[in-house]
Amino acid sequence: MPVLAFLLLSACAALDEDGNTAGASICPEGGFLGAARDAVFYDGKGKAPENIVTRAVLSDFRGGCKYVDGKTVATVDVILAAETGAAGQGLAEQEYEWFSAVLSPDNRILQKRVFSTLVKFDDKGRALSRETIRHTLFVSDAEDGRKYRIVLGLQLKPEPAPEPEKPVSKGKKKKK
Repeated sequence: MPVLAFLLLSACAALDEDGNTAGASICPEGGFLGAARDAVFYDGKGKAPENIVTRAVLSDFRGGCKYVDGKTVATVDVILAAETGAAGQGLAEQEYEWFSAVLSPDNRILQKRVFSTLVKFDDKGRALSRETIRHTLFVSDAEDGRKYRIVLGLQLKPEPAPEPEKPVSKGKKKKK
């Protein structure tokens, strides 16, 4: 299934570096990878509300582009919001990994970069961080940049497999 089927596109307008929409026509389309936009992190003791350590979401982004010497340089500001849960009360800070990927016009991943953001929670257990990244696309014409896509998401790690259960008996029959 194509990657774009999973995209949750943002309603944010693409902006040039001066805050105008004029440069938007050369910018790649941007969006969030749906299931990777937000995540809940548990304490490993279960998935009940009392086991939530933190929640995180890539809540917004804004971007702009410049075309210089055969390159479209896309600058993207990303907002990461987080809050502590019941199992994270008193947590001062947390590190989150997230990614930005450039997709070709036929939806192949051309670049993927993983970033790490350390957030510091306030006294209500909330945190907000703004990060700025850049991607450079080598294109033959300024208009070619808009044929590409930039997608963002949290870098989710697979959960470990559960411990194997012990059998009730060893499977040997008792002798009579």
